[in-house]
Amino acid sequence: MSIVQRRRAPARVSLCAPLVFLACGAGPVAAASPCAGGTPAIELRIVASGIAPDLDRTTVIQVHDDGCAQVHRPAYRRDAGEYRLDLDLAALGALRGRVDRPTLRNFDAKRVRSELAAADKKAAEAGAVVQSEPDGDYYELRWFSAGKAASAGWAGLPAAAARYDNATLKQMADAAQALEALAGRSGAVRVDGGMP
Repeated sequence: MSIVQRRRAPARVSLCAPLVFLACGAGPVAAASPCAGGTPAIELRIVASGIAPDLDRTTVIQVHDDGCAQVHRPAYRRDAGEYRLDLDLAALGALRGRVDRPTLRNFDAKRVRSELAAADKKAAEAGAVVQSEPDGDYYELRWFSAGKAASAGWAGLPAAAARYDNATLKQMADAAQALEALAGRSGAVRVDGGMP
């Protein structure tokens, strides 16, 4: 009797396994289609500084007005490829609240560099050691709405935002972090099929 039960148990498990797999959201996934709708409302481009310029080294996160988000993970990543996420209205609203700010839409890199130079000069006069930092990854935020476009870019954004007490850089780093989190989400579906 125990032999029969042992033979049936694997069959029962294999029949239930697809149900558990699908219930967890990790089941077979049909290929997702790219986001429709043309120009995204918000875009973040991160160009990796430590990768040769002739290689695919740019992470691109695009969010459309309907909540569709498309992520390009560059070739140097283990999970390289095109992915799609669908954000609900609450997540889309929260994301816009962190990314679409007037301070960032009116970003003036020259003014920010001037403010940082003044902060370095003040620190040097106070006897602090001012260190230069090598260029980090280049972050560029882009907005598109009502036929108008705006952008803000900064090399080494996370380090600069942490080093300086500059509200504009801190807001930009927060916006980039919110969008970059989409690139790492596990619920993304490959546009060419499968899970990451």
